[in-house]
Amino acid sequence: MSFHSARQRRPWLARNKRSFVVLVMLCLLDCSFSIAATDERPKGHVTVEDAIRMTKLGNLDYSYEDGAFSSGEVAEFSPDGKKFVVILRKGNLEANTNDFSMLLWNTDKLSHSPAPEVLLTMSSSSNRPAIEHLTWLDDNETVVFLGEHPGELHQVYTLEISTRTIQRITNHPTNLLTYSVAARTNEIAFVAEPPPESLLDETTRREGVVVSTETLVDLLSGKRENSRDVRLFVQTERNGSHALTVIRRFNYQAASPSLSPDGKYILLLANAAAFPSTWEEYSDQLIRRFTTSRPAPGRYSWLSRYTLLDTTTGVSRVLLDAPVKLWDANIVWSRDSHSVTVAGAYLPLDGTKGDERKTRQDKTFVVEVKIPSMEFSKVTEEEQIESKNMKLLGRDPITDRLVFETRNSGHKSLHGQKVFFEKNGGVWRRVTAADPSLTHLEISMEQDMNTPPRIFAIDPSKHEQILLLDLNPQFRDLKFARVEEVHWKGLDGHTVKGGLYYPPDYLPGRKYPLVIQTHAWSSEMFWIDGPWTTAFAAQPLAAKGILVLQAEESLRDMGTPQETPREASTLEGAINYLDVRGLIDPKKVGIIGFSRTGQFVMYALTHSGYEIAAASIADGSDLGYLLYIAAYPDEQEMQEMERMLGALPYGNGLKLWIERSPGFNLDKVRTPVRILATNRLIPIYEWNMFVSLARLDKAVEMIYLPDGTHVLEKPWERIVSQLGNLDWFCFWLKGEEDPDPAKADQYRRWRELRKLQEQNARQPQQANPPPVH
Repeated sequence: MSFHSARQRRPWLARNKRSFVVLVMLCLLDCSFSIAATDERPKGHVTVEDAIRMTKLGNLDYSYEDGAFSSGEVAEFSPDGKKFVVILRKGNLEANTNDFSMLLWNTDKLSHSPAPEVLLTMSSSSNRPAIEHLTWLDDNETVVFLGEHPGELHQVYTLEISTRTIQRITNHPTNLLTYSVAARTNEIAFVAEPPPESLLDETTRREGVVVSTETLVDLLSGKRENSRDVRLFVQTERNGSHALTVIRRFNYQAASPSLSPDGKYILLLANAAAFPSTWEEYSDQLIRRFTTSRPAPGRYSWLSRYTLLDTTTGVSRVLLDAPVKLWDANIVWSRDSHSVTVAGAYLPLDGTKGDERKTRQDKTFVVEVKIPSMEFSKVTEEEQIESKNMKLLGRDPITDRLVFETRNSGHKSLHGQKVFFEKNGGVWRRVTAADPSLTHLEISMEQDMNTPPRIFAIDPSKHEQILLLDLNPQFRDLKFARVEEVHWKGLDGHTVKGGLYYPPDYLPGRKYPLVIQTHAWSSEMFWIDGPWTTAFAAQPLAAKGILVLQAEESLRDMGTPQETPREASTLEGAINYLDVRGLIDPKKVGIIGFSRTGQFVMYALTHSGYEIAAASIADGSDLGYLLYIAAYPDEQEMQEMERMLGALPYGNGLKLWIERSPGFNLDKVRTPVRILATNRLIPIYEWNMFVSLARLDKAVEMIYLPDGTHVLEKPWERIVSQLGNLDWFCFWLKGEEDPDPAKADQYRRWRELRKLQEQNARQPQQANPPPVH
């Protein structure tokens, strides 16, 4: 097997190349020549379908959706800097796929011909991207990526730029989660899903299953399908692939395994089975929380650290015996593979004292670690490098300097300023940005809460900015809600910010229904639906004449008894704030809870004096007893609930649970609730909420998407979630029904729920149903 053998094969995209280029040119021409005509046509309101069909960058993870850095993620440059590619994606409602495109620009042609060339298109019918995790090889002609076609497994591919020849270079029997390629040797390290493992055979059918690490989902399905253990493989051209090790509790979305350029070592971020008591001294709130619950024998902590593996022997060693902040983590190898630079890592506390120990307790660092001696030195101790305002991007391929990006909060561009460090005499020093050799072409995506994303090329040496691509020219034909950043106080006094979406036809003085969306806010992002594709539909809701507030949340008090009441007070304070401003009808307020914020919404429905007209909970929880016991064997997740509710749910501790847990107070719910479960695990977590509300004759509906993911990917499942919520809130807040005949059964169900709601409204609260005789 050779990465370059594809040069002799017929390019499978050759016959479509011309049509692809023509298609892109037509799109760009449409962008240029339709501006004047657009203003003469009436603009349509934004729909959920528009959100699904929106073109986005295709190679960004969840951190991007939360407003994180994007340099190095917008475009991937060839090693010589002469070419770069951008991955785009959009939903295809007709085929129920997500369609991905790989676009190519040549840097020397940008000034007079910024139109891209479409190298490749692939579609995914699964929840995985069709094209992701792209890497250039040193020949400046080959790109490596993870991808798939509809109905296929996720594997590693190569694409030859000059011939447009695509070749699949792995043929693993399960999906690959992530990979790394060694630049000099073409070796590949990849992480693969474990094969399905049945719990049922002749022995277990006769003798039973001795339950140990199996989850409730495993037992109900008859196979271990909720395991977090994955396998790491190494593949070479000469020897094929072989398993290197099992990785337990590996978060591949936070950091992929990283092969050294010579292929001798792999650096990966994995969960720790045990850790020294000194880890309890770090000041970070999340680390302190996780160190209070040590894993049982054979189990793994939620805390991660870097591990170095020898690809020949499989022997592993801890790189730095200290925890890592997952979303700040980054790895950059030296060209000679003799050192690796690590960002987002704490330093070990053993053998330190005084100011140095205090500094290590409070801060993460960028450090260079020698291989194989494991000696480390700090790259910098400057405060701005250690903060979240800077990110390690990599090494400059020409100067070999470390490259960081800094970005000022509030700037509409996700492109930031570059900071460089070079090593002289064994010491790392910051290099002035005035050095002409540091001025390289930058690719930036610019957007803000009212400006759709566009991709620009920025040449710092010429002070030139070129528009490369308007990702969504069709948006010129849509009438968007105006978004305003607002600030308010929760009922407990803490300050909150969020984005307020005004209906496109907003009239001052009119009071509107309100829907509060939770779980993040960034004024730097253009969100049609919200920070996530599950449940949220901000612009489509606003188009229906509903005011929408996208509310941030705080990590303060996370995992304590104060967290849930605090976040519920955020929602209550928002209603007060908008009511005082005269913008809303306080009797027509809806709330959406997704993931962790589902418990905040349920707490508000069971413990607040505010009457909420409608609610939606997607992959959320009621902090109830069933959720607690279903978490086993993950003791750390169980301990998390014990901390949040203040006790174990037994003996006197049960009194606290009955007082604080929404799951024990569902009799107090007076709000219609729509529950969405997006995979086989979630119905167990939400079952108590659904069954209890139904048993108490409350207005509740539950929708189950067995093949979905937490953040929904497939267009048809997004329709169920997002359009379903749009209809739900229009029904309960405005009394409106979509006349589409296909939705007749939906509204028939909801009218029956409205009868229940009206009956409940006429009756006093009743904690228990009447006895059955």
